[in-house]
Amino acid sequence: MKVSGPISLGLLGLSFVLLSAPLGENLRPLYDFVTVAIVFPVIVYVASIYEPSEKLHSSYSLGADLSYPIYLVHGPVFLFVTGMYKTFIGPDLATGRPMLGLFATAVALFVSYALFKYYDVPVRRHLKKIRHQPGSVKSKTV
Repeated sequence: MKVSGPISLGLLGLSFVLLSAPLGENLRPLYDFVTVAIVFPVIVYVASIYEPSEKLHSSYSLGADLSYPIYLVHGPVFLFVTGMYKTFIGPDLATGRPMLGLFATAVALFVSYALFKYYDVPVRRHLKKIRHQPGSVKSKTV
């Protein structure tokens, strides 16, 4: 595998640009389909050829660790943040753009990191310890 920091950063940047493209309602379904069915698989394929540089490896590893907690909490966090905005600022969410989305993203990242560090890691450590105790039931492979 080839090592390339600039290529991995470029692919990451391209992904962010594609995810945040401002499109009208008419183009959104076609854009989403093409992006998900064609563009993202190509990005994943190219990324699988290159290994990130050593400097980027820990950041990418953290991103991988946080991906599932982010998946779990982003919906409720965005609903909570928009609900608080509507309660304290007003019903028109457009007046809060893009800061509202950036704030909700920051909160989702914070909550995801806290869940990973204070729940996921300790639970995994505990389960690993239990699994390696004498007399514990170990999974069988078929």
